[in-house]
Amino acid sequence: MHDRIFRPTENRPVILNQAGSGWNPVHSTKYFHNRKVILVTRDPRDQFSELKQYKKAKDVNEFVRWYRALKERLDAIESPLLKKITFEDFIKNHDQSSNSICEHLQLNPDTPSRYEPEASARNIEKYKRLLKKEEIRIIEQELIY
Repeated sequence: MHDRIFRPTENRPVILNQAGSGWNPVHSTKYFHNRKVILVTRDPRDQFSELKQYKKAKDVNEFVRWYRALKERLDAIESPLLKKITFEDFIKNHDQSSNSICEHLQLNPDTPSRYEPEASARNIEKYKRLLKKEEIRIIEQELIY
């Protein structure tokens, strides 16, 4: 069914955003034929600040437990289908990261893109403006080694 819905045209691949689960990115995409998966993770401080800002998260200790469980699960996944990158690396080392992604997806790295990493750079380290010092301390102590 997925192959019929997302059929490539003119020899161009289909790229889907958030087509699988972050908890199990390889298994949750098993119904896509000839798939490749890219998993983008975030600095946990920025991730918590986003959750506070947009999802009204409140408990930093609950976030730490969730993030630790997620990280342990993702670290255990080894698959040639999966490419893991960090959002921060993608922005700060965009050309290198972009080339690595293109290689994983078997795409021509010279394919034109309108993506502007500078626009996304404002989302890096915004936790410094949004989190309380105690929240930052807890996340750094528990998750950033």
